[in-house]
Parts: sequence; C-alpha cells; structure tokens
Amino acid sequence: MKLIRHSNIIILSRDKRDNILTTPERETFEIDSINGDGQTIVGGNGCLFKVISSNDGGEYALKVSRYSYELAEENKKIEKRVKRFEREIEAMSVSSTNFLEHVVPFYSSGNITIDGKRFPYFIMELCEFHLGDLVAARKEILDDGERLRISALIVRGIKSLNEFDIYHRDIKHENILFLDDLPYIADLGLSDYRPTDIDIDELGEKIGPIGWLSPEATNKYLTEKTSYVGDYDCVIDSKSDVFQLGKLIWFLFQGNLPLGQISETDFISDEKDIYHIVKDALAHNKENRLSIDDMLDRLEALFPKYFLS
Repeated sequence: MKLIRHSNIIILSRDKRDNILTTPERETFEIDSINGDGQTIVGGNGCLFKVISSNDGGEYALKVSRYSYELAEENKKIEKRVKRFEREIEAMSVSSTNFLEHVVPFYSSGNITIDGKRFPYFIMELCEFHLGDLVAARKEILDDGERLRISALIVRGIKSLNEFDIYHRDIKHENILFLDDLPYIADLGLSDYRPTDIDIDELGEKIGPIGWLSPEATNKYLTEKTSYVGDYDCVIDSKSDVFQLGKLIWFLFQGNLPLGQISETDFISDEKDIYHIVKDALAHNKENRLSIDDMLDRLEALFPKYFLS
C-alpha cells in the first residue's frame, strides 16, 4: 500500500498495483477514489473510497478512519474518535449478522496502513445517491405515495437498529443512501450501541447534525458543563431517533426542515395525516413523543390509500 496523506487529502498511487487492499478474509480489492480523480478528502471522522473486488469485479465502498491508532495512543480525545469508528464497525457488524433491513450492507473490516500508520476501516455496499439528491432532483416525480413508501422503509430500518439497542443519533438526508431505488441507513459513526460498555461521548458534546438535533442532544450540548446539569433530559435514545425521523419525513415531503412552532398551514402536501405524524414525532418532551412502533404503524395505516403493501 502506498497511499499518501497530504493535509486533509489522501492521494492514491498512480501505479494501481500499489493500491491493493487485502482483507482479513484474504480477499483483495483495488482502491480507487469515488469520483475517479485519484484523491479523497478526509471528512469529519473518516474518508470514503471505491474499491473493486478482484474476485468478481464488484464495486464497494471503503470507509477509513480519519485518525490512526498511533495518534490515538498520544491523544485521549483522538482515542475516543477511533473508538467511535470502532463502534460504527461493531454496529454495522451486528446489523449484517442479523440481516437488519434497510441498513447499508457491511462486508469486512480491518486495518490499513497509510504513511506508515495504521487506520481501522470497513467495506460496505456502494450506493448511488442520498436522500437529499433524490428530493432535489425529483420534486415533480415523487408523489405522496412514493414519499410515504420511502418514509416507512427508513423507519423500519431505524426500528430494526433500535431493537438491537443501536440508536443512530445522526439521522439526516445525507445519511440515507439509495441503491436500486431502495433507501438504506448509513453512517453509524455517532450511533450508541448500548451493550458496549465504552462511554465515548464527551461531556457537553454536540451529538448530531445542526438543524436536525433532538431536544435531548441540544440539552446535552448546552447544559452538561453548566450549573443546569441534571435538570434536563440529556439521554439520546430511540425517542431521539423518532424526533430526527420526524424532521426527515417532513424534508422528504417538502424539501425543507420544520423549525420553531409549526402549524398545518406550514405543510404544503395535501397528505395532512403525514403532518400529524410529524407533529407528534416533534414533541419537545419525549414522554409526549411518538414511539417508533407508533410512527411505523401510523405510516403503514396510510398504505391502502396509495395501494402500497
């Protein structure tokens, strides 16, 4: 392997023979950039490549941690970031082992060497586009029935994760990927897998994307380091996923986000039953919020109207 990291860019060797990854299962893959230009930008907690299997020529996605094990040994904060990446691998493995529906399929994981340093990685299905791309490009094509179908499939996927005590906590349009017109939940990098006893959340840390945060995540960020600690609910759980799902369904139906005090007139779709599902998902107090089972039941109750099954 002769990958080179320069600042926040990883550059592939021009000689394809240098860009070969061998997994612990002894399968080999050729590493390429997603867009074919030979380099990949390092993101918040990792970077993505395309890999091609030497067995069948199939194309997959390779996600590599932003941080190395060597750097983690020197810095406690970086150590938590690497553990969070390992938590993502663990959650993806649980999903794959138990055949959870509508979660991006996971294939393998291991360590890769870049500039002499070891980084954890995993290989997953390579998808075509994300929900934001779909909503932006197909406004006139997606009818309410199709939006309902996609919403229910996403909720089923999150529900299946919750049933194994995995809470996503980072639900947004960019983390819902599509393959063959089916949605798949991706990016479990902020997920909380309760059976794992490693506490990798930092006190007062912002967990989740701005604009999509649940009240509990906002409470954690604003109060855990203050004299208000303990006064507010800072536990991010299944009801927090429901809150983010409410925002996601609103986005899917009309391309923006519900912020502030919403009313039925703010919802431009004629499918007002969806508005009421979203409104009940966005209750500030999680005790008044829909459960994920109730959300799915209410979505699926609308299926006959659109001849869905």
